[in-house]
Amino acid sequence: MAWIGTAMVAGAGLSYMGTSAANAKVSSTAAANLASTQELASQSYDVQKTDLANKAEEVKSSLGMELTNLLYQSVAQTGTATTQIAEKNMYGNTAQRVTENIKTKGALSADQLMQAADSKITDINTSLRNAKYSYESGNIQAGINYNNTMTNVKGTTEMIAGSLSTGMSFGSAASGLKTAIG
Repeated sequence: MAWIGTAMVAGAGLSYMGTSAANAKVSSTAAANLASTQELASQSYDVQKTDLANKAEEVKSSLGMELTNLLYQSVAQTGTATTQIAEKNMYGNTAQRVTENIKTKGALSADQLMQAADSKITDINTSLRNAKYSYESGNIQAGINYNNTMTNVKGTTEMIAGSLSTGMSFGSAASGLKTAIG
């Protein structure tokens, strides 16, 4: 009879230890997956932010160069117009209209450059917001995946019930073996 009791205790103990080890493995894997997924999302977000910040700087630099070029063109056109005004002996309203026309074209061109730059910056800001939302969504999904994986961990009650069931099966098998051996 002691043999049957020993088999029952051994079976229950092995079952409990096996379930504990499986729980530890599931928890460890879930935690590692969560950490790596969050790290990957963070790294991707940082790369996207840096890339978008660089694009914004490029837009600002490009705008500055284009505005400077426009200023030089405007000065050159004003010089050409002044020469034409002098050569053609224009004065009064006619001379003023030629000069104002150059200034107006310059202002319109500057406005177009500013609007184009604003549009590019708006696109960059939209991309930055999308990158942030993607990062946050990735972290939320990582948490959901962690919780889903952790549902595979057996609770204490399940572990004890499984151990008792296994112990009873081992005891029954030992009893059948004792009967068969005689």
